[in-house]
Amino acid sequence: GGAARASGAGFSKRPAPALVAFFWRLRRPRPSSRRHALSIYLLHHMVHLWPLWAAGLAAGGDDATIYWQRALPVWQSLVLAALFLVVAVVVFRWVDRRRLASVESLMRWLCD
Repeated sequence: GGAARASGAGFSKRPAPALVAFFWRLRRPRPSSRRHALSIYLLHHMVHLWPLWAAGLAAGGDDATIYWQRALPVWQSLVLAALFLVVAVVVFRWVDRRRLASVESLMRWLCD
């Protein structure tokens, strides 16, 4: 019992190949994330910051940032952040497949 535990039997010192592959894929940016970086940034502001500013202003105070870091418990914020990431990936892949306009394509059109 103790000798097996001391030698590390049952535990691999190397991470599972599937886990390594998963994090390797996350590490490399996808072409769509590079192509839509500004759109993702603006969408983040519309989903995350603008509602907090609106709620702060609607509360009647002078400070629009009154709800920053206080609107939700941390665990709910993390769940919603993960949900936002999943939805953003799906939306921008759909935009790529349909070849719809994004902020970047509109800027290219204006500047060319």
